[in-house]
Parts: sequence; C-alpha cells; structure tokens
Amino acid sequence: MSEVFHRLKKNNLLSLSILLVLLLLLSIGVNIRFLYSSKAAEPNQVQLVSTTNSYMFLSPVTAQANDTERIRVSVFVLNERGIGVSNQEVTLKTMPEVKIEAIQSVSDNYGRAIFDTYTNSPGSYTITAQVSGHTVGEAVTAIFK
Repeated sequence: MSEVFHRLKKNNLLSLSILLVLLLLLSIGVNIRFLYSSKAAEPNQVQLVSTTNSYMFLSPVTAQANDTERIRVSVFVLNERGIGVSNQEVTLKTMPEVKIEAIQSVSDNYGRAIFDTYTNSPGSYTITAQVSGHTVGEAVTAIFK
C-alpha cells in the first residue's frame, strides 16, 4: 500500500511541475508580446504621422506667472493605427511671452516628446505642436496666473 501511495505522490509532483513550467512559458510569451506591441513603430517601417491621432496634454493646466513654475507639455506623435512614431522632431508654437524649454524634442520609442513652458506674463496661452511643419493634435490652453 505504501508503494502505491508513493507512486501516486510522485505522479502528482510530476504533473504539478509540468503545469508550473507551462504557466511560466505562457507568462513569458505574453510579456514578450506586450513589450513588442507597445513600442513605437520601428524606423524601417512606414511612419506616416497622423495629425488627427496624435495628441498633447498639459500637466498641470495652470501655474504661477513667475518664470519659475512650469507647465509640462507632453506630445504623443502617433500613426494612423495609434502606434507611436519615434525620431520625429516636435516643435511647439505659442505667444512670444511664453518660454519653451525642450526636455525631449525628438519623439521617443512611444512617440512621446516633452517640453516645459513658463512665463512672467499672466494670461491664457494657446499652444500647438508641429511635426515637419504640420500641426498635430488639438491645441491646448495653458493658464498662467
């Protein structure tokens, strides 16, 4: 009887081990697929920038007009499928009173470019983003008090 129990215990451990190895392989496959599908389009692929899919946002929307507080502008350069387009030079356009500091003006692996804006002149300022001379995304409004 003890030999039968020992053999059953050995088979259960073997089955459990196989199951764990299969789960590990499955999770590795899912992680690899996620890593490759979430990055920007590779440079050798067709990279047509979509002016309507691209977007930008501010964080925060308001700041003090003291030449110290910044409003961060994040621009996401995307293609028609919504995939980020890397290596694109992004420029911001706004009123001369607003100073623009480029943190990362060339889009990264996710299509993201980052800028800081600041001023000492209170007011609401419209900001637009351009890639290759074309406006991308909707204009945003920064408020400096």
